[in-house]
Amino acid sequence: MPAVWIPALMRDLTGGEEVIQIPGQTVRQVIENLEVRFPGIQNRLCDEDGLRHNILLVIDGELSHRRLRQALSEDSEVHFLPAISGGVYQSIAVKPESIDQLPTRPVDMKLFDVNEAFIN
Repeated sequence: MPAVWIPALMRDLTGGEEVIQIPGQTVRQVIENLEVRFPGIQNRLCDEDGLRHNILLVIDGELSHRRLRQALSEDSEVHFLPAISGGVYQSIAVKPESIDQLPTRPVDMKLFDVNEAFIN
């Protein structure tokens, strides 16, 4: 069965489970089977047009452009990666006159719940 990595923000629906083995020959079937087991997850992953546009689909380490039609094998690894967005520093709410006026602060990627393979 394909292994599905559940994004941290959706684990409230899975009781905290991070990786779930779920049957399905396509991503669509996997999501439908996830919905049976974890009601509400399909709505977080999909809208009326299919997989939400702010979610990237990575299958076996490769970005998939086939989205819900993507075929899966018994040993596929499926990752749903929600887009990461953020706010604006209040200090740059007004257009800075030069790049030197932008605040800089290093980002510790360990704060994000992502697979290290995607960071390096």
